[in-house]
Amino acid sequence: MVLVWLETASFLSWVVKDFSWVLLIPETAWVALLCALIFESWDIQNHWKVADRYDLAGRFVLLLWILGNGTWMSSELLYENPSKNITFPWFQGALLGPRTYVDRELKVLAGSFWALALLLGICTQMLGRSQQDGRALRSRLNADLWVIFWVLKDFFWLLALPWNALACSVIIFYCLIDLRPSTEPKVLTAALISWLCGNTLWLVGELLLADTSVLPRALTCICLIGSFGLGIKNFFEQEEPEARNILPKSMGTVNHGKL
Repeated sequence: MVLVWLETASFLSWVVKDFSWVLLIPETAWVALLCALIFESWDIQNHWKVADRYDLAGRFVLLLWILGNGTWMSSELLYENPSKNITFPWFQGALLGPRTYVDRELKVLAGSFWALALLLGICTQMLGRSQQDGRALRSRLNADLWVIFWVLKDFFWLLALPWNALACSVIIFYCLIDLRPSTEPKVLTAALISWLCGNTLWLVGELLLADTSVLPRALTCICLIGSFGLGIKNFFEQEEPEARNILPKSMGTVNHGKL
């Protein structure tokens, strides 16, 4: 039950981090980021001796993803002023003032974390699919393929390439709808899709609409609240505690044979 709680807490921390970031609330954003990092690291430690190498590799992809995402978030909150159209009474501007050089260096670091995540994820997919008689493993890898494209989407977003990022969002949606096993809880899939929709709305508002309106961020928050609620619902809806799992298949339970 501890592992199940860790996986759920990790996912919910990610959602709270995004919710806080989109509303420019640094305090809760960094607390949620720290919680996600702790839960992910703790989860890896708990699975270290019982999970196979593909399972562990998937967990390290998650950890690298959140490290890069948190670095990017920190660079924006600390050193970037938001658009003049995006104003909140609790956020008056970059906490340490605009510093282009430091901001750029932190974004390079974020991209480096994602490059490692992509390299590890792609290698895991290639090695796993090369195994003979590995139908179950390939099914797991298919179910986890969306993680690689989400990391790639964030990478394109960081580089301000909106159409590339949106193309990745479409692929992620396909992976969540078509490649996840039919045995996966529908509520879990709905939680991930709601998270994706919110993330994509935020992307459109920031890159294509140049943050000319706060509406995309408001819609993003609605999607994230829905994702949070669905994540909790998925945890309590399963009949057996062992079946409760919020993360992707190969990042979930240990007996697979985890984005």
